[in-house]
Amino acid sequence: MELIEHITQKANERYVNHKCNNCLYSNCTSSCEKCLEYCHYPERAIKEGFENRDYNCLNMIDFYVCKYSYKNATEIIQAFLCMKKIIENNTINILSLGCGPCSDLMAIDTLKKRKLISFDKIYYRGIEFNPKIWSNIYSDIGNDFEEKHIINEDVVNISNFDMYLKNDATNIICINYLLSTIQRCKPDSINFFLNSLACSINNSKKKIIVLFNDINLSINYEGGIREYFDTFASKLIGYSSKEIHFKGSKHNHYEYGNEYPNSTILYNDLVNEEKYKPYKVCGSAQKIIYKRTRRCKS
Repeated sequence: MELIEHITQKANERYVNHKCNNCLYSNCTSSCEKCLEYCHYPERAIKEGFENRDYNCLNMIDFYVCKYSYKNATEIIQAFLCMKKIIENNTINILSLGCGPCSDLMAIDTLKKRKLISFDKIYYRGIEFNPKIWSNIYSDIGNDFEEKHIINEDVVNISNFDMYLKNDATNIICINYLLSTIQRCKPDSINFFLNSLACSINNSKKKIIVLFNDINLSINYEGGIREYFDTFASKLIGYSSKEIHFKGSKHNHYEYGNEYPNSTILYNDLVNEEKYKPYKVCGSAQKIIYKRTRRCKS
């Protein structure tokens, strides 16, 4: 069984057997789908007379995992396949910033079990400022990955990321829907975060790949972040990059770099599909940045 199937099954079991009791949200709608909408589109909550919503409900987290995991994991899978020539048969160290439910780890598991990419060894470091709310998901992951560590820290407060990278591995920094979260919750912190990460990478001699995966929306629109990909890249010394996007379900979308030929999710057996109506089409924009390894002068 793939990790994503196991996690969504466990999340569904909890969700169908629990109700929203003692919800921390004073305007709880008893609809986790509606609460997720308010999380992702706070202007809608305000327009409808509700307070801003945040990820602070275990039931909502289980609903989120069942609705979003297939799409988010597929987006990461496709990005990793773009890197295949560089990471095949390598030891890789995933540093997932704002890891949440670890959809990048689900993607790695699918790549491994379907034999789409061979890895020598996998290390996973997830940094999450609110690990308690995702604790059920982390328990569900269990010991499938022995080298998995979740670090309780807020990425916007970290000034040196190099301590989380490994010398003897290809370090892949996954920034998966993090920028849109910072933009929504802590917009004044986004430039400090990007500057700190860029400075850490510039000062590192390690092999590093940075993967941005987020909404394909310009900063000229509410919640948009796409230009930050290029802003970050401009701060790096000695790099190459690739921009790519999914067509998604919308007729009008921004063509950020190349386009994936297929935007459909890579999973068929979806848990309780009628209840969660999981997203079946990917629509993100991605930037993959390869940092050239610095060599010490002899």
